Amino acid sequence: MATETRDSVATIRLSRRDAGHTLNPAALFQLGEAVRRAICDPRVRAIVLTGSPGAFCRGADVGYFVRSLRRGELDRLMQFTRAGAAVFDTIAGSPKRVVAALNGSAIGGGLELALACHARLAAPAASLCLPETGLGLVPGWGGLERAAALLGDGVAKWLVYAGPVVATRDAWSIGLVDGVAAPAELLDAARRVALGEPLPPRPGPRLEADRIRREYAAPTLEGVFAAASDDLSARPRQALAAASALFDGLRADASPAALAARRERAVLAAFERPDTLRRLEALPAPRGSAQRQGDDP
Repeated sequence: MATETRDSVATIRLSRRDAGHTLNPAALFQLGEAVRRAICDPRVRAIVLTGSPGAFCRGADVGYFVRSLRRGELDRLMQFTRAGAAVFDTIAGSPKRVVAALNGSAIGGGLELALACHARLAAPAASLCLPETGLGLVPGWGGLERAAALLGDGVAKWLVYAGPVVATRDAWSIGLVDGVAAPAELLDAARRVALGEPLPPRPGPRLEADRIRREYAAPTLEGVFAAASDDLSARPRQALAAASALFDGLRADASPAALAARRERAVLAAFERPDTLRRLEALPAPRGSAQRQGDDP
């Protein structure tokens, strides 16, 4: 991670540009350390997280998942899952305002990272997506729960169940991001918001937000399947059922510890299914994602 402090704002830049700033254990540890240092630094009043043009963070390193699954190292994958959840909880609970500056795609764990921040600004060409259920997984770092708290169950279910790629203006209109800035102005805008500048007025909805909320409002997965106009038939049913169970926990007002335990069980069950490895192996590898020394501690 590269950290720059200017005008009492610490800007933390993710540092795996050649791999879309995907997070492996080493990068996740570095992110956590950078955030904790900024929180403890008395010179720092606020924090901005960013990536580089084209990619904010494209989630967890799929290559690390594949290598670990081939070796049968489920314990290491679960340690990685818990570590990521802990880092994101630290960000969400930071006493200093944390703003994500999305200068490119925020995919999977990358969108979960953005959701852990207190506000999100995006460049016009950014895109946001939670694709996990299409891979047989569930969001493992708290993104499902934070999306539901931010957007309501209906829109959160749409993001998790259907896995759409949401463009910046649409993300702004539904509340997934809090503002839009030109790429050259994004970091300065994020710093100002981190220091308390009011957010810009939100535009009117561009997506069919009312339709999405209505179709995905059903409390059961079967009800969503019956109402949704999106084709969910190709999504792995076990992953959708696991995500539905997490939404059930939210409706039941389960404690954070209970929700985290339920999420961990769902992640472990997904990793144990052989078809998960096959789906992950079929994904194109990001440029620069080959294993390097220090990737797998």
